[in-house]
Amino acid sequence: MLVKTPGIVLHTLKYSETSIVSRIYTRELGLQSYMVNGVRGSKGNKAALFRPGNILELVSYFKREHKGLQRLKEYNYGIIYQQLPFNIIKSSLALFLIEILNKVLNEEEAHPDLYDFIEGSFVRLDTTESELSTFHIRFLSLLAMELGFHPGGNYSTTKPYFDLQEGQSLDEAPTHHLYLEPRHAAFFFNQLEGPALNNVERRALLEKLLQFFALHIDNFGEIRSWNVLKEVLATPATKSN
Repeated sequence: MLVKTPGIVLHTLKYSETSIVSRIYTRELGLQSYMVNGVRGSKGNKAALFRPGNILELVSYFKREHKGLQRLKEYNYGIIYQQLPFNIIKSSLALFLIEILNKVLNEEEAHPDLYDFIEGSFVRLDTTESELSTFHIRFLSLLAMELGFHPGGNYSTTKPYFDLQEGQSLDEAPTHHLYLEPRHAAFFFNQLEGPALNNVERRALLEKLLQFFALHIDNFGEIRSWNVLKEVLATPATKSN
């Protein structure tokens, strides 16, 4: 059957001289891998549509019983970014978000709310002029909520430490290192009104959040783009944001 759906590109690789295979998280079909023929060659390079992070409108030949590569009938831009590809800070953030999503998305089932959150995050990243220094932190916190392992309202100022292993607030730091100290916990649980964090604090909080994800996502592993993003976000333009 034919299925029309928006989708966000997560990964693309060359398959032959003229074809690619693209891993796309779609709104209607969940995570799918598509064989796309004839997009590379002398008559044009439509493969550029399938750069990671791009939001596309797709019409797919979908066979639910078929667990291999699906095929596309039609594809085009769903949203054309205005700033994200040309702004080094935004493009670095996008690469970080894409690497995270490649780690955590693995279901071939539709989750429209999760898709809407992801698409909305990339659109907001493209258009926002503020909050870039904490955009990735906020994204991770909200993504954990969408994935079902954010601890929600489990926070109290009388118990200001948050144990990442046990998922509970404590009145004092646990004996292990997997916890959020009070300022980090306050930001994590109450982002809109949480304390402003400096660059060093943001780095430390991000490291803890990556450890938090590793506790809940099998084979989460290292996030390589984080090292690049640290350098980009250390520039004077973002230190005070």
